[in-house]
Formats: sequence, structure tokens, C-alpha cells
Amino acid sequence: MAVHRCPKCSIIYVDAEIDQGVCPTCKAPLGPPPGSPPHDVPTPAQTAAPVPRRAVPFLLGLFVGCLIGPAALWAALRLGAPLPGIKQTAGFQAAQAQKTEADNQARKFEAGRQAAESAHAEAVKSLDAANRKAAAALKQKDDSDQRLRDALSRVAEELGHRAALEKALAEEKKPKSAPTLSFVRDWQLLGPFASTGEQGHDAVYPPEREPVQLEKAYDGFGGRVKWRPYHSAEDKIDLAGFFQYREAGAAYAVSWVYSDGDQAVTLGVGSDDGVRLWVNREKVHDVKGGRQAKPGQDVVKAHLKKGWNEIRAKVDNISGPWELYLEFRTADGGKPLKTFSTSSPPPAAVK
Repeated sequence: MAVHRCPKCSIIYVDAEIDQGVCPTCKAPLGPPPGSPPHDVPTPAQTAAPVPRRAVPFLLGLFVGCLIGPAALWAALRLGAPLPGIKQTAGFQAAQAQKTEADNQARKFEAGRQAAESAHAEAVKSLDAANRKAAAALKQKDDSDQRLRDALSRVAEELGHRAALEKALAEEKKPKSAPTLSFVRDWQLLGPFASTGEQGHDAVYPPEREPVQLEKAYDGFGGRVKWRPYHSAEDKIDLAGFFQYREAGAAYAVSWVYSDGDQAVTLGVGSDDGVRLWVNREKVHDVKGGRQAKPGQDVVKAHLKKGWNEIRAKVDNISGPWELYLEFRTADGGKPLKTFSTSSPPPAAVK
């Protein structure tokens, strides 16, 4: 079959396509003069002719359509919009409604999830605040408990101190430990009061005119003097050694003696130098003059009441040694009478 080219539009055609000898495209007369030999099929180089201008818009539209068409179709399907030229059936509309309902449910679910997360966050925040308050309250309770324990400890300690003090006071009120002897060895001594010669015996100093007041101070030799406790390891009371004084003067001594009942007793008295003696503030003996002390120099009758009895003595000194002896004997003076004496005033002491 012979192949021909239109001399006007350069379209290639074959003999079968010729209609009445004209170009099927532009209707231009076709073919070589009659009797000319047929042409062979041209080579690709020969057939590579320029594309007509009116074919360019067609090709460009075809290319753009290939790009835009699928995109438009995908967008329509994505948004659920009806496709142009496609009739929506009842099933399609039902599917669209179900999709819309599913989308709404999804949005509600998302809103619920966000609300739940927000509520959870608030709950966690509230729980943290509650835990902090609980921890603060627990710490406050622990602090209060600790303060209570400290207060109870202080109260217990105070009660212990008070009990110890009461015990000490009770012990203080008891007579001091002293041997049960016939001689009195435990005294409270007050002095010295300075004098000249034997004038100390006759002088009446304040302690002689008033009850015993152990806490009171008096004007004495070298300044103020007070009662001081004294215990002798022997029957003799060494006033010169206690006061470190061997000059003329006077001093007072007091002791408390316990008696199981009312009884008459004999007092054996010895002194250096003069001595004056009271039993329960009643004067029972008075000796003036210089002498050397010996046990039993003077025999004095006295009476003891049941309980505590106050024994007070005034001993004066001219010079040198200064001493006192005081012994309790039976009423007839035949035997030593063991008694309990103390230098601390007992609760029932005579005032």
C-alpha cells in the first residue's frame, strides 16, 4: 500500500484513506501526478515534522486534566461531596450519613477524652494539694506530740525534783543522826561576844532574851555572828577551838533532847569558866567564876517532859581554855541516862 504526505498540512496518509483524491484533513488535492511511482514509507527523520500550533492547546489540556482529574476525584471522595454526573443512591446517602455520624462520634469522643484528661489533671492536682495538707497536718501533729512529750517529761522531772525536795525536807525535819549517849555532843553555837574579865557572865546578850532563831545574825566579836552547828567527837565541848577565841567573852549553846515520857533527871555540868543553864527556857543552874572544866562538877536537878526538850547554855570565859560538859543521869544521879540529842530543831521543839 502506498504512503503519501499532504503537501499542505504534511499529514501522512495511505491510499486507503484517500477520498476522492483530497487530504482527509485539510481537503487539499493529494497524490503525485498520475503514473508516478509510489513512494516508500518515509524514515523517522523524514516524518519528524513540526507539530501544528492548534495541537498544542489540546495536548496541554490533556496533560492538565490528567493531573487535576485524580486530585479532584480524591478530594470529592475525601470530603464526601457527590461526584459530578454521578447519581447518589440511597445506599450511598446512608453511607454518607453513617460517615457523618462516625465523624461526629469521633469528635465527641475526642472532646470527652480531652475533658477526661483535664479532669484527671485537676484530680491529680487536688490529690497533690490534699497530700501536702495531710503531710503538713501530720507534721503539726508530730510537733504537738513532741511538745506534749517534752512537757510531760518536764512535769515528771519537776515531780521528781519536788519529791526529792520533799524527801530532803522531811529528812531535814528529822533529828540528825547522833549517838544515844548520856553526854550531849551535838549543839548549835553562837558567839563569841567579847567582854572584860568576868563581865561576860553578868552581861545579858540578845540571844538570852529571845527564842532561838537560827537564821538571825547578831553583833559579836569581829562582826556579825550567827548560830552554827557543832558536833564533838568526845564528851567535852571545845568552845575555844571552835571559835578560835581565848579571850574574855561569852557564847551560847543550844541542843534538843528527846524524852520518852515526863521524868525527873539529874544534869552533870562542868564548865570553864562560868555557866548558866536553861531547860525549856526555865533557868535551872547558874555558876560564876573561873575554873577548869571537869565532868560532873555541878549536880543539877531538872525535869524533862515527854517529847522534845530545849537545852540552852551560856558559857563565859575569862581567858585561855573555854569548855563545857553536860551529862544526863537518872533522877538519883546514880546512873548515866542515855538520851537522844540533836543540833537541828525538831518539828515539835519548844518555841
